[in-house]
Amino acid sequence: MMKKTIYLLLILLIVTSSFGCLNSKVSKSKQLTELGKNSYREKDYQQALIFFNEAVELDENNKIAWAYKGATHYFLGEYDKGIKAEDKALALDPNYADAYFWSGSSYNMKQEFHNAVIPLNKYLELNTTDYLTWESLGYTYYAINESDNALFAFNKSLEINPKSSDALSAIAAIYRDRRDLVNAVKYSKNALKLNPDDWLAYNIIGTVYYLKEDYELALENFDRAVKVYPYDLDNWKSKGDVEFRLKKYSDASNSYEKALEISPESPVVLAKLGMTYFLPQSN
Repeated sequence: MMKKTIYLLLILLIVTSSFGCLNSKVSKSKQLTELGKNSYREKDYQQALIFFNEAVELDENNKIAWAYKGATHYFLGEYDKGIKAEDKALALDPNYADAYFWSGSSYNMKQEFHNAVIPLNKYLELNTTDYLTWESLGYTYYAINESDNALFAFNKSLEINPKSSDALSAIAAIYRDRRDLVNAVKYSKNALKLNPDDWLAYNIIGTVYYLKEDYELALENFDRAVKVYPYDLDNWKSKGDVEFRLKKYSDASNSYEKALEISPESPVVLAKLGMTYFLPQSN
């Protein structure tokens, strides 16, 4: 009887010790997660990643550490690792909204837009009032030529934040693509009322005037577009196209050269620049 009692006490001691060790690991994992979150907020992503890696090593069921680890990989440009970390978080909690967000954002950065729409939609099911993510979903659908879904997403964004000039100019771009010029101009002008430096709105209005063969007004808007945002290929190419139509060949040549600074191997721009060399350069 004594031997049996001692045996049971030994088993109880071992089990208690195991639980104590497990609880210690879980507690330490939580502490490391908090340290990682502090480094993350300070944008010290390398240090944050060290903490989150240690946290999930101690407790592989720490969903918060996995989710933050995924977001940290995103900011470090390590998108595949980020997606894998978010998958771990979602396996532990299928309703972890932030994990869906960072997964979708990572897919977007990889330009895997078809994969991005799934987690972004899941995130928005859980956070319906995040207007910026509705915009992000709209751009993602636009990238895969699903304009109806893109329009729906941008309009959802506007329902939440009617003062989003980005959503307005994005809708204008959809109408421009559909050759609905009236709505393209309408939404562009509404965007400019909210943000006079919305270069995309100027670009769209310029395109509309170009299609209407009103080249002077088109040039006026493309001039504004490149002034506000001189880093867009289409701004300079379109400006060059208008100048070419106006027989301002020297100006067109300069605009195409600016476009090539952004995309040196653009065959369309190279061909158009070549055409200007055979035409009078005085404007």
